[in-house]
Amino acid sequence: MITKVKWAATAAVIFGTALNSLGLYPYGPMVLVIAGILWVIVSIHWKDKALIITNGTLTIVSVTGLAINYLGLF
Repeated sequence: MITKVKWAATAAVIFGTALNSLGLYPYGPMVLVIAGILWVIVSIHWKDKALIITNGTLTIVSVTGLAINYLGLF
């Protein structure tokens, strides 16, 4: 099961990055938030603190950026 989550997360990172490179905002960051959440799940399963911190931080940064732009927060 975790292998499927890992590959779904990998596909989401690639797809989200492609959307970003095409300038399709906010779709790129939205897909990358999903990818980040999936990678956090995998990282927790693996008990890999470096991956948990990296992907957790990237997810929070992406959510914050979307909130600032679309909800007028901060």
